[in-house]
Amino acid sequence: RTRDELKDVINIISTISLFTLAIVSLLFLIGNRIFTDLFGFSSIFQILALLICFFQVFNFLNLEIWRLEEKPIKYGVYSFGIALLNFLLSMLLIVSLKMDWTGRVYAQTTITFLFFLISIVFLVHRKYLVVKKVNIPLLKETLSFGIPLIPHQISGWIRQGIDRYIINFFVGSYAVGLLSFAFNFANIIHIIGRAFNASNSVFIYKNLRNDNVQIRKKILRQTYFMCLLFMLVTILVLVSSYILIPYIFPKYIWSIPFLFPLCIGAFFQCVYYLFVNYLFYFKKTKGLMSITISVSILHFLLSFIFTRYGTLYTAYITLFSNFAICVLVILYSQKLYPLFKY
Repeated sequence: RTRDELKDVINIISTISLFTLAIVSLLFLIGNRIFTDLFGFSSIFQILALLICFFQVFNFLNLEIWRLEEKPIKYGVYSFGIALLNFLLSMLLIVSLKMDWTGRVYAQTTITFLFFLISIVFLVHRKYLVVKKVNIPLLKETLSFGIPLIPHQISGWIRQGIDRYIINFFVGSYAVGLLSFAFNFANIIHIIGRAFNASNSVFIYKNLRNDNVQIRKKILRQTYFMCLLFMLVTILVLVSSYILIPYIFPKYIWSIPFLFPLCIGAFFQCVYYLFVNYLFYFKKTKGLMSITISVSILHFLLSFIFTRYGTLYTAYITLFSNFAICVLVILYSQKLYPLFKY
């Protein structure tokens, strides 16, 4: 998009975010008792959670502009600053001031608000955030693109969040802890995949605008290279985990059987990142939503049926789900942008 179009998009996102903040805040105030019983915490923390989400929108906007402008140093310093200050303030409130979980909430709110103010200053200074009339055709296009991503994002929680409730119901909280511990090692692979995708998506979008045979060959070579790299990272994480856990975390030794399915599942998630950008580029978010929601519903049914026989089944269901989504996204992306024939 051009700079003016990007301004219009940011204007639309800001407007939608303000409108959503107002509506949800009103719902929280009207249904205070209902939401307190549902979530298990008071209305003040409901509002704080809502504000954190609102502040994060503008922090992400600022980071996305730097990503699109290919300014990795500013992107890295800013995101690292958020993480570091969040950690330090959380430790101060939780450890030094003995504020338990509320300290984490207050730290998150404070840091996201601080960087929200910084982001607003940056966005205004660079003339990305301006008061202007909403571009109605672009608003319709943005909603058409963005709304399917809401259930798409929820599907990720279906595949991971609900699993923990099912495990706790059929097996117990100890099994939840073991699986969650093993997930930490798989998340190392996830983080590497997401970090690469932050820059790779810009590379793909730029090349798709100037599509030709040579560019497709270049993208294909890079895709093969990254698949190999992700596989090597996965093997390294697996081998390291098998070696280190018995010596460094001996009380979690029973989490070792979960490592293979979760780490291989993380590998397929990284491969998925290599191909999902084609769906975004061609604005096929409805197709992506259909894939992830369908697989997530199947994941839930399989988890509900088989978890009662052991948590290891849940780990392999996660592997199956990630594999299925990866394969379906690859097949769909090849219909939009045939790559492997080159």
